[in-house]
Amino acid sequence: MKVFANKFILALVLVVILPLAVLSAAFGQTIPLEEEGFSITPERIDFGVIRDMESVTRSLEIAGSSNVEWKIKWLPPWLTMDIQSGAADDSLQRIYVKADPHSLSYGSHTSEIIVASSTYSRKIPVYITMLQGDESVPHKVLEKIILSPPTVSAQVGTKILLRAEGLYSDGSRKDITKEIQWISDNKRVGYFVDKGLLAGKSTGNIQIFAKDGRIASASMNIHINPAGGPLLKVRMPKVKLDHMEKGATETFTINLRNAGKGELEWEAISETPWLLIGADSNYEGAGHRRLESAALSRLTGSGEKDIRIKVDVTGLSEGRYDGSIAVHSNGGDEEIGIPVNIISLESIRITPISTRMNVNERILFGATGIWSDGSRVDLSTGSEGRWVLSDRDRGYFLRRRPVFVASSSGQIEIKMVRGDISSNVAVIDIEDNQGGPVLMISPRELDLGTIGPGEGAKGILSLKNVGTAELLWSLYDMEGWNTGAENETENKTFLSGMAGRSGSRLYVSVESVAGDQSAQTGLFTVRVDIQTGNDSMHYDKLMSAGTYQEELKVYFNGEKRSAFLNFTIAEKNLRSCLDIEPLGIDFGIVDPDERLLKRIQLKNLGEKVLRWGAVLQGKMKTFRGMILEKGRYVSFSDDKKPSEDNRYNIPEHLGSTIRTSGEWTSNKGYPCGTGEDAILRYTFSGSGIALLLWKDVYGGSADVFVDDKIVGQIDCASEEGRKRIEFLAAENLDEDTPHTLTVAVRNGTVELEGARLYTSELMEGKRGWIAISPERGTTTNEVDFITVSVSPEKLSAGSYSENIIFYSEEGVEVVEVSLDVTGDNISEFIDIYRKIKGADIWLSPGDKENMEERGDSPLFKLFRRGTPGTTELFQWHSTSKASHFYSIDPSGGKRSLKGYVLDGSIGSIATLKLAGTRELYRWFNPETEAYFYTTDTKGEDCPKKGFLYDGIVGYVK
Repeated sequence: MKVFANKFILALVLVVILPLAVLSAAFGQTIPLEEEGFSITPERIDFGVIRDMESVTRSLEIAGSSNVEWKIKWLPPWLTMDIQSGAADDSLQRIYVKADPHSLSYGSHTSEIIVASSTYSRKIPVYITMLQGDESVPHKVLEKIILSPPTVSAQVGTKILLRAEGLYSDGSRKDITKEIQWISDNKRVGYFVDKGLLAGKSTGNIQIFAKDGRIASASMNIHINPAGGPLLKVRMPKVKLDHMEKGATETFTINLRNAGKGELEWEAISETPWLLIGADSNYEGAGHRRLESAALSRLTGSGEKDIRIKVDVTGLSEGRYDGSIAVHSNGGDEEIGIPVNIISLESIRITPISTRMNVNERILFGATGIWSDGSRVDLSTGSEGRWVLSDRDRGYFLRRRPVFVASSSGQIEIKMVRGDISSNVAVIDIEDNQGGPVLMISPRELDLGTIGPGEGAKGILSLKNVGTAELLWSLYDMEGWNTGAENETENKTFLSGMAGRSGSRLYVSVESVAGDQSAQTGLFTVRVDIQTGNDSMHYDKLMSAGTYQEELKVYFNGEKRSAFLNFTIAEKNLRSCLDIEPLGIDFGIVDPDERLLKRIQLKNLGEKVLRWGAVLQGKMKTFRGMILEKGRYVSFSDDKKPSEDNRYNIPEHLGSTIRTSGEWTSNKGYPCGTGEDAILRYTFSGSGIALLLWKDVYGGSADVFVDDKIVGQIDCASEEGRKRIEFLAAENLDEDTPHTLTVAVRNGTVELEGARLYTSELMEGKRGWIAISPERGTTTNEVDFITVSVSPEKLSAGSYSENIIFYSEEGVEVVEVSLDVTGDNISEFIDIYRKIKGADIWLSPGDKENMEERGDSPLFKLFRRGTPGTTELFQWHSTSKASHFYSIDPSGGKRSLKGYVLDGSIGSIATLKLAGTRELYRWFNPETEAYFYTTDTKGEDCPKKGFLYDGIVGYVK
């Protein structure tokens, strides 16, 4: 003990006399903010050991080269700073931090300083130890762990909430339930689902104890009785409080119910001051009472009950806080953790910032809130903000939707205001209509082949508006067909939607129902299913064997277009049947020097000899009347060997994009969610996403959300056994912001395969980068294997996708192949120079050309294609006007570009202000009709030369 004491005193002396220079060297590592050229030194501040009447000063150094603004967002009350905001520039900025900790208790203390830039924040830990006079601080050591309650019994299915209190060498006590390790000697009888929360699994006795290093509690004997009494079940809604605004309040409801026998008596307790139980609800009456104090909120009762919880963070500063609610009952215990992250809104960015549109056209606005922690949240559809228009005669927003409708020609400025925060201004030029809507349906005839009993065929119809005005379409009943039972229960009479230049899709399937009794009379029940977005219609009709052409009438703006479904109903299922597995191959992230091989298994499930062929889609748009489309196929499967408990493991290359909660097991590597607590979240970028999953006999159901908005429900039960289905979850998304797909299991088991992302960032590979062998064959009962080989060395860095089309006389199957090629040796930026030749001034990437230039250095940098948050910047030129034009819209943004020729993309530009970016401004001269581009906020004397400000093109480095 003496040796320990002497070493401790020596350590204290060294800390006290250790020169400040040595401390600075020890803790002088740099923390780079996630912005170019910005750093903070040191990474932590240690004031060491001081007396209770002393004050000590340390320093922070902030440096940078990108003029990044910063400020101190949090400072402990016992610290003061001479400067609390500034801008990082080429010089070194020193801030003095003074500790004046007279109000602190004796012993060691830890706090933090929070430094925030425009988009990110960093925490700098602060350490200090207080002494009294000449006394030394005794080393605080954990000596004993005491568990409570002292005796416990439970039944199968219940949970028991235990507590652990630590006794320390200085006589202090502390709740250490969440800090230590909990151990059960027989997990088949009872196991810990969380720290301190024990679940009974089967009857028997178990010994449990808790430990921290070498210190362990006394063992506690717990008897798990057979199920038979009350059983507490707590249902928590899907509540996210990770972006809770400073000073706000939120309310939600938890449900208590009894899943066992007998009467359930319960008590809900909150020891978190900002969590109030029973708030805003009337719980008066027998068996219920509610008590509130500054630190305690309690509600007691019996039976099933919905309990209102109020989260009130008024008065709390920004930061993360962890709260909890405990429920004790005679049917077990539950503890509900409720963490919150308090932030404040700092700015709002809306898109588009500039565009042209016609009268009566609609445009969807996006509003992104940038919060104090650097996160971004979509405020477009929120009720907190309001859209402000400079001229209400020019247009209006649809109620509760971020959709602007132009009503008269002219110019209008639009911004969003939320509290005292205003967004940037968007300028919209509205022109009179020059024409009407024109609907084009492709293909006009959809050939679905021969369909026998129990067989079906699928196809896609594309609806596109090739006119100028808004187009609304509707699809009503098919003549001579009955609406299906599913339609009657949902009271559906028609499908409808809006068709733009990008088009809408109708997914059509025709099926001859298997085992139908009418087939004995020579008639077969034929079912047509038509789906668009999240809506669908079903039609039934008794038909004899033969060839048919059925008309689909699509109405739009008082006019009509027709498409035709061609198919043959057969009396017997005698055809060959092509079966392909898998229908998707995701190579993930690969290096250019890798050699990739995968095999596809091909079977014949029919009776006739199957003659098949395979071809790569390449540049084909259709195949046998079927419209082909490419997307980035993403497989959720983990190819690694499954764990002993068959738990689903997120693939390494998807580790930052997939999050799961609840119970997820693995079936051949694919995630299977079981129970209403199973949730999977997938973060992606793209204009749309389709979810791929399987139906099965024991399938359950799930809710699907995109960006936390429900987009539909999926029934995964199928009497016909396992089959793959596709659910289009979202279209027309903003590609420049990340999105989240959430699958929340309602009941049963839901098995996911993956997703297909629709994105403009897919790259075209050179000929020969992917090959298949063999390309054709015949098969009866044997299994054929087709080898897919990929040569990434022929590809530049980026995402690639290709479709392998397998075809036979009876059908077509498509296998999607995707991969991402790394390119660490390629710079993520493109140097852009300003070129001048006579009156023509333009922007050029790469090396300088042999012509007069203004300056030897690049004007700015663009991003490489595929960089998140960016889109391509297109270039046009006009020889007659001696001018160049640039826009992120490949059509020119509805500008008058008569006489201009499209040159193509020169790189990618950010559509929101990313870290370290600046605005690229456009100026226009109405006399010469020439354009000028600059990053100078004053326009480089453009106003003196007759140029007018023409908006922001985007953001560059």
